[in-house]
Amino acid sequence: TITTTRPTDSDSMGDVCDPDDDNDGILDDGDGSGTIGDGPCTGGATSNCDDNCQFDYNPLQEDGDSDGVGDSCSACCVGTTGNVNCDSLEVVDISDITRLIDYLYISHAALCCPEEADANGSGGPEPDISDITKIIDHLYIGHSALAPCP
Repeated sequence: TITTTRPTDSDSMGDVCDPDDDNDGILDDGDGSGTIGDGPCTGGATSNCDDNCQFDYNPLQEDGDSDGVGDSCSACCVGTTGNVNCDSLEVVDISDITRLIDYLYISHAALCCPEEADANGSGGPEPDISDITKIIDHLYIGHSALAPCP
């Protein structure tokens, strides 16, 4: 069975075979190591380095926080906060409350998108019980709106 993938950049080449998935002129494996992402472009570099945001058009490879992830794909929070478990459908439900409780009080496993956990919009560096309370209120009590993503 041959499996093909649809191209991210709407060209005729599937992503698996496309050396530049987003057509921004920066090769996905720009350092030629054979591994995409092991040498991301940082500090304004655009050659001899891997595209720091493989599927988003970003020809200047901006990376304001120098974390190796391009600014154009760093934002993980979409719309409003509360999708703590990063459900692809952007649904806020009981599993988000459970995930936040797990993060705060049980496993402390890293959150997939920490910005989603700021449900009360406090802007604090860490989520807390007030964020859990806000999601509970949103879902089951006053149905108040969740904070917008930063």
